[in-house]
Order: sequence, then structure tokens, then C-alpha cells
Amino acid sequence: MVTLNNVLKPLIDELIELNRGVKCITPNHPHGRYVVVKLVGLIDNIVSTHKAGGFMSHYAKDFCSWCELKEIERNHLKLGKPRKWSAVLSASRSWKRANYTTAQQCLAQYCGIRWSEINRLPYWDPVKNICLGVLHNWYEGTLQHNFCYQWGFDTAIIEKEKHQPGISGYKSDELMENSTQSKNEYNLTISGYLSQEVISSKNN
Repeated sequence: MVTLNNVLKPLIDELIELNRGVKCITPNHPHGRYVVVKLVGLIDNIVSTHKAGGFMSHYAKDFCSWCELKEIERNHLKLGKPRKWSAVLSASRSWKRANYTTAQQCLAQYCGIRWSEINRLPYWDPVKNICLGVLHNWYEGTLQHNFCYQWGFDTAIIEKEKHQPGISGYKSDELMENSTQSKNEYNLTISGYLSQEVISSKNN
């Protein structure tokens, strides 16, 4: 995630400047016109949008970037409580403020959220501005699931994924829970960094 943020930073710096407006001179407008450029959406497959948007893996306990449904409830086929953009931004900034890795791991495990450079954009909504690339996800997501899991065409893939606790460089919740940090230290870390809004939204 840190590497991806380093790549995103120069792009976000440019977008922040373009959001203020820049003067462009063209043959039709020799005196110049102000042009404003905004990032209106993050559209890709679910793995990429989670990484770029600052969310944990779609295998994590808090797997969804749009709602607060838990991983253990994903087979219930029901809509979860929608995430609040303000709570997501607050949790993301708390992760960035955390001054040691263990604290960041605790915050990510609790909220399912990490810092993303995209959250620096003043108009950005980390919930509503993220869209699933349907075409890409249809071929590599829905159809793959039906072939491999529903119809059992390739059991080798299933067995391989069973032995991979996390993907794309994310630590799984199981690995975090098995760390040497005690539960009391974990709770102190959470309460020390997160705003009351984030804690309340998680407890409701």
C-alpha cells in the first residue's frame, strides 16, 4: 500500500492543482480560459479499487468498500449498512497518523481501511466515487466463481486459494489476531487513534 501511495502522490498533487483551475490559452481563446479537472470515479476490478481506495482485501473481515457487512455474513445475500464517507475518511487519516506499524495493523483490522493518497482530494467521496468495473469483473469474477466453485471445473485453483490466507500484500485478519499484541493493547490503540464517529459506526 505504501508503494502504491508513492506512485499516486504526484498524480494527486496535479489533480489538486487542477481542481483550483488553470488558465489555458488556445487559438479560440487568446486571452485564456480557466479549466478545472476533477477525478470523478475510480473504476476497476475489486482488487484494484480496494488497493487504490485504501480498503483492505476483499477476503478481509470488512471486505466491502460500500457497506459494513462482515465477511462471515457475505453468504446471507443481504445489503449491509452503507458506509459513511466521513467515517471512512476519518479512519483513513487515523491510519496515516499512526506512528508505528503495529498500530496501523490494528486500525486496518478494526475498520478495514488504510490511508490512500486519493483521499487528499477535497471533493472525493471514498464510498460513492468507487465503481466496480463490471466487464472485467464479469469475466474474471462472476464466471470464474461459477466455473470453479459452483461447477467444480478446476479444483486445483480452489485448493491453492485455501492455503493463501491473504492476497496482494495484505495481512489477513487471522495473522493479525495471532500477533503478540494483547487484546488490551489492541483496544487502547483503537481508542487512541480513531474518532468517536468511527467507533460508533462500528458498534451500531
